[in-house]
Amino acid sequence: MIERHFTPKNMARVGVVIDRFEEDTALIINSAKNKNSGEVLGSCFSDAINAFAQSIIAEKPSATALRYLTFAKELGTANFTFVMRMEETFQTSLLGEPFEMTGAHKTSYVHTDI
Repeated sequence: MIERHFTPKNMARVGVVIDRFEEDTALIINSAKNKNSGEVLGSCFSDAINAFAQSIIAEKPSATALRYLTFAKELGTANFTFVMRMEETFQTSLLGEPFEMTGAHKTSYVHTDI
């Protein structure tokens, strides 16, 4: 690795980011279920991507990294479906927890700039 391209991370801080995301995962899923909110789906997508990246840096087991990446994919897919199926009820799942949502118009978190 080229030294000037690498900045060492404070591993304690990385651990805090991962732990906080892990604690928030159940809250994210419950909020998406109970609020039928595309805002939750879109706003948490980048958090899941960040947790994935931090888990790689912290050398967590590959199953943990894959779980965060899968969660990001599910959040993104549900967010896209939420926007594309306005006023339609659809099935989705987050980390194996299936539930129904009803799509609605929204403009936040639908851009391509992550």
